[in-house]
Amino acid sequence: MRNILLLNLLLCLSIGAAETALNPLQNFDDFVRERRARRQAQERLDKKDYKPAAEIYEKLADESREKARRQAEEAKQRREEEAERKRQEAEEAVRRRLGEKPPKGQPGADKPALPPPQQPKPQPQAKPAQPQPQPKPQPQPQAKPAPQPPQPPKPAPPRVEPAPEATVSPAEAARNYMAAAECYMAGGKASRARKIYDMLQKDYLYYIPLPVLLEKLRELAQCYAEGRGTVLGLKDTLASIEIYHQIVALQPDVKQSLDDRLVLGAKLEKEGQNEEAVNVYQEIIRLAPKEPDARLALARLLHKMSGKSDGDGQLSRAAVREARSFLELASKRDPRRPEADKIVHECREREAERLVERATFYLNKYHYRPEVARRYLYDVCREYPETHGALKAAVILEEKFQEKAGAALPPPPKP
Repeated sequence: MRNILLLNLLLCLSIGAAETALNPLQNFDDFVRERRARRQAQERLDKKDYKPAAEIYEKLADESREKARRQAEEAKQRREEEAERKRQEAEEAVRRRLGEKPPKGQPGADKPALPPPQQPKPQPQAKPAQPQPQPKPQPQPQAKPAPQPPQPPKPAPPRVEPAPEATVSPAEAARNYMAAAECYMAGGKASRARKIYDMLQKDYLYYIPLPVLLEKLRELAQCYAEGRGTVLGLKDTLASIEIYHQIVALQPDVKQSLDDRLVLGAKLEKEGQNEEAVNVYQEIIRLAPKEPDARLALARLLHKMSGKSDGDGQLSRAAVREARSFLELASKRDPRRPEADKIVHECREREAERLVERATFYLNKYHYRPEVARRYLYDVCREYPETHGALKAAVILEEKFQEKAGAALPPPPKP
């Protein structure tokens, strides 16, 4: 008897092990096919035949993605079926408790419903009868049961766990897509690589190392800027700018994305999008007020913009303010300090010339307003004394108003 129980136990365990090992055996062919495809792709790469290798990696990634999607759908369907089964069981339990008949098409619809419990009818109470004396029963000897031989306890049937389902990790598909994009980049197919990188950012951002992705995006932007791998070898600065916008969006911390933001501002400035470049530099200054590089870049850009159109001198004053902030934040040995000093000097010269032109405008006979012109000339001599405009203003004051600039200046306002 004990041998039979042991045999049954071993049989159950062998059945469970077979069911558990069945799933890996089914995926063995897929594993062998993937290894063979990877070997072929590596052979293509050794021969510098990048396009077929990229197609192989992309095909592997598509298969992994489709398999993961199919498994996700199957798991969702199983969860829905399990939830529906539990719901039906709960409804059936409620119907049985209430004695209702289930609707047609559901299990248990053909079984007759249980009749509702009947309340017992009240019986008329009769008068109690006189108790009759009854003889006491004599105790009878009870026969002892015959002893039975001890039986061995029945072993509980072993619990056979269901075979684990083969799951495809999204990291595998992401790795294959990255390899395909690198092959396209090496083969001069920047547009194909960009499509794959855009898809990776959308669907597989959490399954690839972010520094690796950022470095590949920088290389891709450089390819577009230099015309490597583009259509007819033409430079596409706009595509490079869009890629750098993606790089900045992937790095919210300004300390990590400082260099990329500065490169983005320089590319926008080179493309002629000065207002967008100013916004980029101002965003850097807002997030990192003590960063001197962004202040110098902004001062340089505002100085260039003020030379083209600066009616009220606002751009020149902003350039001077940013250049002086750079001089305060930068070290004493910074080699860019002479450039900042030059920006300050040229902007002040430009502002003085603008005020002198306004003064001469009001000295014209068609717009003659000598008091206004005199006020502008005084402002030049007081605020910009080291400029050539101050010398011109002093000459005009002496010729038109017979006044010396130093004596005619009003006293400084009291603090």
